Amino acid sequence: MFNLYGLQTLDLNFNNIGEIHADIKKLKGLSSLSISNNQLNNIPDEIGELDQLDVLYLTNNLIKTLPLSMARLPIKELHLEFNKLSSLPAAVLQLKALEELYTGNNLISALPKELSEIKSLKVLYFESNFVTDLSEHVTTIVENLRAKGGSVKY
Repeated sequence: MFNLYGLQTLDLNFNNIGEIHADIKKLKGLSSLSISNNQLNNIPDEIGELDQLDVLYLTNNLIKTLPLSMARLPIKELHLEFNKLSSLPAAVLQLKALEELYTGNNLISALPKELSEIKSLKVLYFESNFVTDLSEHVTTIVENLRAKGGSVKY
């Protein structure tokens, strides 16, 4: 599989995958990667070398954090629903092109102020988490998204 250099879309859903091999970095043309409904605990640093990746589905795994190397990716749509995240990983907060972020059904207790610095963000779903502090910066994030015609679900 890792010799398919021109591959643009890869769907590995429902395969009981417990680990992504570091050779994922060889798939340089990949723009969409879906590894949902597996048994992933972590994502390798090498994913940060997929510089065309703009859609990433990691829904329904066992992920607690993401590698900082992801911060340099042009990800526009990120699905992290049904994982074990207790907070938004630093890499997510540095995704400059991020437009849609789905984090529902995790263990997240607070939305960091840095989330408001992602100017491209249009969709934010963080329902069924443990966010109880809807402080001023969270209210500002929600209001800004709605003012831009965005979608928020909490």
